[in-house]
Amino acid sequence: GGMSIEHAWYGREFRLLRLAVHDPASYAKEAFPQLWEPCYKVGFVRNPWDWWVSAFFWYDFCKHYTSFREFVLDHENALKQFPLRCQWPMVCDTDGRLLVDFVGRFERLESDYTAICNQVGVVPVPLPHRHETKHCLYWRYYNAETVEIVRKISARDCELFGYEFPEHGL
Repeated sequence: GGMSIEHAWYGREFRLLRLAVHDPASYAKEAFPQLWEPCYKVGFVRNPWDWWVSAFFWYDFCKHYTSFREFVLDHENALKQFPLRCQWPMVCDTDGRLLVDFVGRFERLESDYTAICNQVGVVPVPLPHRHETKHCLYWRYYNAETVEIVRKISARDCELFGYEFPEHGL
């Protein structure tokens, strides 16, 4: 999501304040107060169940797990390795109030990117796919047990961003 947009906008004639990949909006608000108010602030979230599958295939530390199920069942140890555990702190304050002007969704990256470009008056260019992981549709990795584990871990993300595991997934 964010890496694709950054790549698409790189070198264009407008100003983009890009933080480190997992810096929360609260950090930007505190670190750059003179830029905070006038800027159009965006963040992206991803379906938590999709995110867990992507993490399983992306992070090297996951390679020692023999299956996705084993990875999810060992979530307490696995979470110690993640740079990002939940998504809501990235775009909200500690009370869950949004700090950004627009929350895009990874699952509709192209259309949300176009909406952001339109909002800030920038002509959209095609987005490259960056940091792609190769795997089947995310819901194919789940059973009832692992669906519920991820639902509990990601309860706040699900609540704030309206995510549900798809009914057709089990």
